[in-house]
Amino acid sequence: MHRDGRFVVARAAANRFELTRTADGWKIQRRVTRALDGTPESRDLLALDR
Repeated sequence: MHRDGRFVVARAAANRFELTRTADGWKIQRRVTRALDGTPESRDLLALDR
């Protein structure tokens, strides 16, 4: 967002994609989006131990 001559973040989100390989190439099997707002759900989405 542009405000007072500067850009500021109005909203931030993270996506996690689970892919599967098919005969036609890689396809998205599942996508999850969470707002980066400090909740456990958003932190869990980015955890490496999934």
